[in-house]
Amino acid sequence: QQQQQQEQQQQQQPTTQWQLSESPFPLLRLNLFLALIPAVFVDEKYGRNVGLVYRMYQFVVVVFQCLTIPAAWYACWLYTPESPERSNRPMFRLLVILLTILGIQAPLAWAFVHRTFGSEHYKQKINQWQVEGRQLPDIIETPWSSIYTLLSFTVVCLWVVWLEETVYLQPVWGWLQLTQKGVFVAIPVTFIYRLGAPMMLCQIFSLVAKLHIDDMEQYKQKHEGPVSGIQMFEVLKQSVRDRENTEGQWVVGFCSTVFMPCISAVMVVILYIQSPDKSRFIQDFYFVLSFVLHLLIQAVHIFCSAASISAKSKKVRREIVEMIVHQDTTFTETGHAFQVDAYTSYLSTCCPGFCVLGVPDGALAPRHHDRPGFCHAGASPSVAARLH
Repeated sequence: QQQQQQEQQQQQQPTTQWQLSESPFPLLRLNLFLALIPAVFVDEKYGRNVGLVYRMYQFVVVVFQCLTIPAAWYACWLYTPESPERSNRPMFRLLVILLTILGIQAPLAWAFVHRTFGSEHYKQKINQWQVEGRQLPDIIETPWSSIYTLLSFTVVCLWVVWLEETVYLQPVWGWLQLTQKGVFVAIPVTFIYRLGAPMMLCQIFSLVAKLHIDDMEQYKQKHEGPVSGIQMFEVLKQSVRDRENTEGQWVVGFCSTVFMPCISAVMVVILYIQSPDKSRFIQDFYFVLSFVLHLLIQAVHIFCSAASISAKSKKVRREIVEMIVHQDTTFTETGHAFQVDAYTSYLSTCCPGFCVLGVPDGALAPRHHDRPGFCHAGASPSVAARLH
């Protein structure tokens, strides 16, 4: 108990400095380019003068991120009240709302990643992993990585082509003022910043999922040989608490990469249904369609990473129960059978699955079917009843 109190006190104490033996951030150069790294880290690693320049660069990146938020204003520049696009007012309002949501998504993702990197919790965890000798991987490969990268490059190209057809080569370009032309030139030039922040958010959540999976694997290895059921219960309870904290801390991130893409997809479908000329709608807004598809892949990426946590949790808990049944794991509390039974019961029911915005990911997680009757050999009747 004294050791646990000391560990809790150490966790509550603020960590003032980074341990700079290794990079505490995945894809350090890319994150510096996107200005996602906290300025305090830049001060410690590169000096105060570089940190001052970096703060100025961060302000410029924030402006780039927020450049597309007033999408309704830009739409009014391009489409006059007499234009056919604004003749259908309900459809034009829905289009403006869609463009606004797409414009807010990137700065929201950037703000969340920047806050996550600068949090005291992240700093403590990274320092703890480095002390334990665990390396922080730069890229988490997923089945969607290659498709996602190709689609991102395609979206950038379509964005430039779409602006040329819609704005630059149209008569409206000659009517715009110099400042308005500057905005429409800056939007595609700075598009890489708005494209990179949500992608980095998905990559960081994949990293978080991998770290949770590594913790589960280490937890299973602790059950080899004689173990204390009470200590394992405390470790398991802390693991469940960490996972629940992740679900709560990532609400804003899930809103950016899951909720907004789904809402945007629904609005695109409504616009397509209400459009009198379907082919004209596709020709005029093919970039929006490709961009929404790009965002939906982000949502799938998030759900697949969350599903990997749930799948690993089910697998580890099943393997631990099998170790208990086959007596590969024995408990030191020989005179406390009820405590051991309570631990096994908690082990079987403590992790219903990782949730994204309250939505369980059981549909995407692989199902592990228990072998019928596996717990009868060597298990106590109370344990067997609970496991069934």
